[in-house]
Amino acid sequence: MYEKYVYYLSSGFSDDYWSDLGSSEAASYLESFALEDWEMLAQDVQTKEPAWLQRCAQTLSDVDAPQALGLLLELLTHSNNDVVVAAADSLNALASMGHIIPLTEELKRKLSETKLNTDAIGRLVIESLEKLTCYPI
Repeated sequence: MYEKYVYYLSSGFSDDYWSDLGSSEAASYLESFALEDWEMLAQDVQTKEPAWLQRCAQTLSDVDAPQALGLLLELLTHSNNDVVVAAADSLNALASMGHIIPLTEELKRKLSETKLNTDAIGRLVIESLEKLTCYPI
């Protein structure tokens, strides 16, 4: 299933298609992931292009799997601000569903740094995550 997910996220969808249908379809692949699929995704996540990682982050909040939370927290450390904002947005979605988001001091620093170097929407997304009840680990 991992290969299908990778292929699907690599497809050249328009932004409209992705937001209307594509992200839900991709999330359905994640729902079928076995433990091995999650392990492959975790191994490959830092080797993917930023646009692919943004799509990945957008789909991870649509599944109820502990691996999704871990990957989103890892994506918060990425060097690309758009990837960090996409991960923060998905973490906001998980938090709104009652998930506890464990932000370390290092992750909080990364969010503060990204907030200084992103656009207004990115700042709002990060500020929203910062305001949520987050528990340091």
